[in-house]
Amino acid sequence: MSDPATTTGTLATLASGAAVAQGVEAVFQVLDRFNAARSCILEIDNNTNLTLGKVSDEHSHGGFAVTPTFQIPPKTALIFGSQSKGFATGTVGSVVYNGGGIGLVVSWDNPFVGDNSCNMVLSGPNAVKFRVIHTCGVGNKEAHNRYELIERIPPNFNQTFIGNPVLIQSRFGNQGNFELLVPLGNGGLAAYWRDNDSSGLPWEGPVIFGQGQRFDAVTMIQSNFGNPGNFEVIARSGDRLFFFFRDEALNWNGPFLLQINGVDINGGLGNPVLIQSRFGNQGNFELVVPRTDTGFDNYFRNNDDPQFPWIQLPSAGIGQIHIDSISLIQSNFGTTMDVNGNTLGGNFEVIARSGDRLFFFFRDSEWHGPFPIKLNVNGVDTDLAVIFAGIAGNPALIQSRFGNQGNFELITPQHGFLSGGSLIHLFRNNDDPQFPWASITKFGDSNYDAVTMIQSNFGNPGNFEVIARSGDRLFFFVRDSSGFHGPFLLI
Repeated sequence: MSDPATTTGTLATLASGAAVAQGVEAVFQVLDRFNAARSCILEIDNNTNLTLGKVSDEHSHGGFAVTPTFQIPPKTALIFGSQSKGFATGTVGSVVYNGGGIGLVVSWDNPFVGDNSCNMVLSGPNAVKFRVIHTCGVGNKEAHNRYELIERIPPNFNQTFIGNPVLIQSRFGNQGNFELLVPLGNGGLAAYWRDNDSSGLPWEGPVIFGQGQRFDAVTMIQSNFGNPGNFEVIARSGDRLFFFFRDEALNWNGPFLLQINGVDINGGLGNPVLIQSRFGNQGNFELVVPRTDTGFDNYFRNNDDPQFPWIQLPSAGIGQIHIDSISLIQSNFGTTMDVNGNTLGGNFEVIARSGDRLFFFFRDSEWHGPFPIKLNVNGVDTDLAVIFAGIAGNPALIQSRFGNQGNFELITPQHGFLSGGSLIHLFRNNDDPQFPWASITKFGDSNYDAVTMIQSNFGNPGNFEVIARSGDRLFFFVRDSSGFHGPFLLI
C-alpha cells in the first residue's frame, strides 16, 4: 500500500470543544476510508502559552494517514492520524516537538497482537514548569490517544492550616502521586498533589472545596470505586461528620452529612479514621471515631448494598479511657485466602492517644483492649509516657513491608516543655511471638501538632514519607536507608 497521507492534521482552539470534536471526526473519516488493520487518532492538547515546533517524526511500523503540523500554537489541539502498512503489522511511531525550553516526545503503539500503549515524555530546562497527561485509546482501529501539555500552577502553601494532614500515595501517574488533604482555618479543605513522575517532584494545588464550613479533622482514602479510584473523605465539623468524594472527572462532591436511618452520626471530638477493608465483595468502608466521653465508636458502610447504608458496630474502650485521637489499619493478622489466592479478612488494629499515653486495640471477632504501649527498658516493660513525656497530637500507624509478617510502624508527636519537641518513631516486631514495641529514633526538633505517614514505592522496600503540622505550617520528612531527612518546609 502506498503512503495514504494526503491531508494535514487539524488545528483546533481548545476553548472550542466543538472544533476539537470536528477535528477528531475528520481524522476518523480518513482512517475509516483507508481501513487499515490498525490505526490511531492522535490528539496533542497544548494548554500552554508556548508555540511548539516539530523537530522530527518516526515510524518503526506503519505511517501517517494524516500528518502532524509543523507548529502547534498556544491553547490549541493538534489532531492527526497513523495507521498500519502491510500484512499483520501495527502502527508504532513518535513525533517530537520543542519550544520554550521544553522537549516533548509523543509516542504510540497499536500492535497487531497485544494491548495498545502510548506515552508522552517531557524534558528540557523548563520541564519542571509543566506536566503531561496521556490517555491511551483502545481497539484495533481509530484508537483515540490524547496527550495533554499543561502549565503547572505553583503550589500555594501559604494557608492557615489546622487539624490533621492526611497523605496517601494514589494510583494517578506511573509512580503514583502523593495526595495531601488539610483542613483550613478559614473554612474548607485544601487538596494538594505531588507529581512523582516529573523531575523535581513538584507539588501542585490547592484545590479548595467545602468552603463556608470549618472542619476540625479529616481522613481520606482512594477507593476501588471509579477508575483509577475515587478519593473518599470524611471530615469532622464540631460533632458532625461529613462525606465528600472526588469522581473520575476529578470533581469534588459533597458535603453529605453522615447519618444512620436519618439520624446524624455523632462525630465526637477527635479525628475520624476511614479505611476500605477486605470485608464484602466491593470492600466495605470502615470508620472509627473517638467518643466525647470514653472509648471510640465503630461504623461500616456496606458497599455491596446499592443504597450504601452506614451501620454501627460495637464500640470499644467505653468506660475505660477517654480518647483524644486515633489511628486505624486492617492488618494481615487473621487473614485467609480464597481459591484464587486473594487475601480475605484481617484484624483491625488501632492506636489511640489518651492524654500523653498511647493504647493499642485490635478487633478479630470482637474488640480487645486497651493495652498501654510499653517499651522494654533494661528488661522491664515501661509505659511509653514514662520514657517520652509529652506525647501529643495524633498517632500515625501503618503496617510496613519490613519483616516477614510486616512490622507495625508508628509515628507520634512529642511536645517539649523546656525545649523543643520532636516526632517519635516506634515499631512493633511482628515476627517476634511477643510482639515487642521498640523505639527507633526521634527526629524533627519542634513541637508538631499533627502527623501523617505512608510507606511509598520509592526505595526498597519503601521509604517512609511523613508530613507534620506545626502551627499553621506543614513540614515534610522522608526516611530512606540512611535514616530520616528533614524537616523540609512545604512552600
